Amino acid sequence: MKISHYKDPTDQSSSPPPLPVNQALEIDQIRKDHINTEANIKFTGFIYMIIGVLGLLIGIDRFTSFWFQIGIPLGFLTLSIGLLRLNKDARIIAAILSLIWITLILTHSFDWLFTAILLIPNAAFSFALFGKKGRFVTTTDYRAIIVKTPHVKIKTSIGAWVLFTIIFALIIRLIY
Repeated sequence: MKISHYKDPTDQSSSPPPLPVNQALEIDQIRKDHINTEANIKFTGFIYMIIGVLGLLIGIDRFTSFWFQIGIPLGFLTLSIGLLRLNKDARIIAAILSLIWITLILTHSFDWLFTAILLIPNAAFSFALFGKKGRFVTTTDYRAIIVKTPHVKIKTSIGAWVLFTIIFALIIRLIY
């Protein structure tokens, strides 16, 4: 029986037509190859969201300038939403901010351990944002692949959770 890939106009179902097996396997492989970069970009967005929320909560009490109270934290929140949605413009802005963070870390005199702890995640974020896979993950083609492959999931390692905990603790330490 031949399967038609065209939708019947009288069909009320919202599911897309099934893909040929070889195309489905190829799309699954593309998603598997890029899912770690996708997760890194979304994780960067999550970090920016935490910075934005903490900036709103703390900025109101500590700063008198409108930009420090609301403007900068809302900018981080907006950027985080763009990264979580894998927006190309948000990726470019976040990559530039990540390079600025790296420059600030290297030009200030922190002790070596604190510098390493701050530098390694920022370098990884920059690599994910500037790399070839990072550029592909923020395209509309990849977002279409995400829609077609909801069954492909990433397994978060314990190391990633440890890294998240360290980064979160450092952000809290820097604020207080």
